[in-house]
Amino acid sequence: MLIKSRRHPLEQPIRGPSAAFLAAVAATFAGMGLLGLYWPAPLLLPAASLAMLAAASAVAAVALLRPAPGPGLTYWDVSGALTLAGICAALLSEPEQVIPLIENASRPRVAQN
Repeated sequence: MLIKSRRHPLEQPIRGPSAAFLAAVAATFAGMGLLGLYWPAPLLLPAASLAMLAAASAVAAVALLRPAPGPGLTYWDVSGALTLAGICAALLSEPEQVIPLIENASRPRVAQN
């Protein structure tokens, strides 16, 4: 009798929608780590929100081009999860702290001699 060895699910390579989700979350956290060095803290959560929503739209574009292979995680699921994360990040950001930064950035600067 021949016994076939089965791979443990964690030993299989990550592909497809799972890889897209992992890449989007990793890129967002890496970007926030780098932006944290240069930007004020109140701008990080809105920037994370924009990054997640941009990633969600990119994954949704992939979902339009590739049909769902069957049951399981699909690109549409990943796009929905990234959209939810982006909306949650936007809701957690405090506009009272961001508004003064935007107002100062939009004022014209006078050159000093």
